[in-house]
Amino acid sequence: MSSRLDIPLHEVQRRFNLDNPWWRAGQGIDAQEETWPRRAYFEPFAQLALQTSVKRAVVLIGPRRVGKTVMLKHLVARLLGTPGVVGTQVLYVSLDTPLYSGR
Repeated sequence: MSSRLDIPLHEVQRRFNLDNPWWRAGQGIDAQEETWPRRAYFEPFAQLALQTSVKRAVVLIGPRRVGKTVMLKHLVARLLGTPGVVGTQVLYVSLDTPLYSGR
C-alpha cells in the first residue's frame, strides 16, 4: 500500500496563493485577522521564531481553537513590517487543508 499523495503542482500553487495574500504587492494578512487580539504568549513565541542565529524549528502545538493560527498570522504581519523582508519570503501552509491530506 502506497502512502504517497500525488497533488498537481498547479493545485498547490493555487492554494499557496490563496493562503499567502501578502505575496501580492501591498497586501498583508487579512484585515479581520489583524484586529484579533494578540495572544498572551505571542511575544515569547515571536522572539523564538524570529531568532535567526539559532538553526532550529519552533513548534507551536495545542488544542484546536486556542489561537495557534492567530499567532502565526500575527507573526507574518510582524515579519512583513520588518525592513528588508518582502512578502514572497514568507510562506504560510496549513497542513490541515484537505488538499494536503487527500480529503
